[in-house]
Amino acid sequence: MSLDDVEVITTRSTFRLAQRRASYQVLEYRCPVIKVSADAVPQAASAPATLFDGSLADVSFIAGMLVDKFCYHLPLYRQHQRLLQAGIPLSRTTLTQQVARAAALLSPIHLAMVLSPDQPRGHGTWPPTAQSRRVRTETAAKPGGVPVQS
Repeated sequence: MSLDDVEVITTRSTFRLAQRRASYQVLEYRCPVIKVSADAVPQAASAPATLFDGSLADVSFIAGMLVDKFCYHLPLYRQHQRLLQAGIPLSRTTLTQQVARAAALLSPIHLAMVLSPDQPRGHGTWPPTAQSRRVRTETAAKPGGVPVQS
């Protein structure tokens, strides 16, 4: 097989919605459709895989949406408004479904953290266990403060 036998027939484009620092972006992946010889069937290179099958959202969009919702307490209807202002007509139902699907992916990690006796829980507190009790000390805000045990 030589380069003369390979013919690029067309280019197939796949679009994904991505999120950058303070903006949304539509990514375009161009994949060539090639035919190796005159008798061969055309073959297309595949676009990069998505987080969810059949989704147009890039992993950066899903992660950014979850961070905005759960870290910065930005409700989905506000995120929907921001998307509309950026010129991206995406329904609120789609956003809700993306959050639900991402939560389903993250649930094994959550369960492992909740059920593990050696992992700290939220806000630096340790779960009570019969085997080991951890004492958390806090230093007063003033310089030279006395440690307080809680």
